[in-house]
Amino acid sequence: MFIAFVYCMIDPCFTVQRKKLMGKGEIVAVLQIGGEFTTDADGHMSYSGGEAHAMLVKSDWTFGAFKQEISSTLNNLKVDHFAFKYFLPKNDKTLISISNDKDLRRMVEFHAESATTYIYVMKKADNRSKSIVAVDSGTPTDAFAIVPTTEDGSKRQKVCATWKNMITGIGQVFEGPKEFRDALHKPLLFLEAITAKPNKQWKLLAAASIDGEGDVFPVAFGVVDDVNRENWHWFLEQLKSSLSTSRAMTFMSNGEHGLWDEVSSVFPDSHHGYCIESLIEEYKTQLDDAWTEEVRDSMVEHLKKAIYSCTADEFNQYIELVKGQSDKLADWLLEIKPERWSDAFFKGSRHGHYSCNIFGTVIEWLPSRYELSVVQLVDTIRCKLMEMMYTRRVSSNEWTGILTPAANQKLQEEVSKAHTLNVIPTESDENGNVFKVCDDSVNVVNLDTWECTCRRWHISGMPCMHAIAVFERTGQFAYDYCVKYFTMECYRLTYAMSINPIPDIIVPPTLMDPTQSPATVPCPMRTRRRVGRPKEKPADPRIAIKRAVRCSRCKGYGHNKATCKVPITT
Repeated sequence: MFIAFVYCMIDPCFTVQRKKLMGKGEIVAVLQIGGEFTTDADGHMSYSGGEAHAMLVKSDWTFGAFKQEISSTLNNLKVDHFAFKYFLPKNDKTLISISNDKDLRRMVEFHAESATTYIYVMKKADNRSKSIVAVDSGTPTDAFAIVPTTEDGSKRQKVCATWKNMITGIGQVFEGPKEFRDALHKPLLFLEAITAKPNKQWKLLAAASIDGEGDVFPVAFGVVDDVNRENWHWFLEQLKSSLSTSRAMTFMSNGEHGLWDEVSSVFPDSHHGYCIESLIEEYKTQLDDAWTEEVRDSMVEHLKKAIYSCTADEFNQYIELVKGQSDKLADWLLEIKPERWSDAFFKGSRHGHYSCNIFGTVIEWLPSRYELSVVQLVDTIRCKLMEMMYTRRVSSNEWTGILTPAANQKLQEEVSKAHTLNVIPTESDENGNVFKVCDDSVNVVNLDTWECTCRRWHISGMPCMHAIAVFERTGQFAYDYCVKYFTMECYRLTYAMSINPIPDIIVPPTLMDPTQSPATVPCPMRTRRRVGRPKEKPADPRIAIKRAVRCSRCKGYGHNKATCKVPITT
């Protein structure tokens, strides 16, 4: 990596000159280039090596003027290929970016009283392609391309060979499109069985996640003849083969059909919790029918507060309220294991998402008046997924900012709460990254571990109001402390890939290869005829036209000669 380094120094011997420069909003800078960074075991960064060049930095400069001055100082260096970063005072772990006029003014203001200031000009990594060519083809191989593929596969191999250069960042390597796609999704999956009314014979097993806007992101579907433990195990095995297992996953479901055991069996290091909508509906069935509607609503509200409780004390408070109305109901809640549904004890990462309406999404996709075959069912879902990917990709191109609109709105709500909080640095912390924040209680914020004792930062994946109060005091940006799944960059990359149409192939290629093992040939789904008589008589597709019966004796209609009742005349 090529790194340029700016060293802004105000020597004590130049106190008078320093005050004059501060009055004008200027600082003396020493520009260095050619050195490198090293990081110790505690995460502290240090710089060594390089050449020194003197320059002046003014707070009223535009970002363009700032880059032009650096360029002229370094013999007309092409600074468009560089990124500019600096450390905050008393912090040598987190680099802050300078990318616009406001960032430049903030840097000068933050270091107005500092003895030394460091600005790092780091060469940008060329890790992006000019156009998106990596596409998940849906095939079992890692071959993918937008461009046409030759018969010998040479062009496709060429695209695959450039995979690493196109999507690999610094210190990050992906083995293929599967691992790249998984890195962009939240490690959170909702499992649900779907039965469409017209498709009585087939059921769908679905796995879906939530994107940065809070919308459903379908990950996998499976068509089965029945929802049972055996089919769920098969579906989870296929899901595991399609996802990277390098990190712990969090699953949410209703736990039926043996899912509690099957998920832990197939994904042993995962976390598995209740889908909150299912839990609340099951909870309502436990309520006493003799209670008034007001009491029933209050009991449901106590459950929701227990679900969203961040600490054990808060959780116990709402459980006691439930117990005050019904000991039996409180015992039932404890029996179904709070570590599967309450934020106070759940160890997985839900990032503030407790339910997923994958059922409603898929039902809207399927026709409601006629039944589809398996092929038609899968192809209908594929077409809807293609449309969804395209629509969200186009709409996200109009967004501006760092976070998605929904995530940014949540962050601003926390920012509005942080203005009245009192921040106190802790004396015991040597790095200056641990603070006490006082409101109705005292919470401790640790910037190194991204944690607050209120636990809302950890649970939601976005800084809480206590952390934001610390950021305002230290001059840091809350955006830098949000999990990546809420950023617009991650959102756009999630929908950057396309789903290719399924080609019309009459004979699978594997059948044409005599060396292909029969075990790898896809087989049609085995079905069996239902027990008993059909509930509905099959409709005759032909239009039947019946000839009217006419009596040969009286020439009347509706009867024949044998049943004719007209008197015989002589």
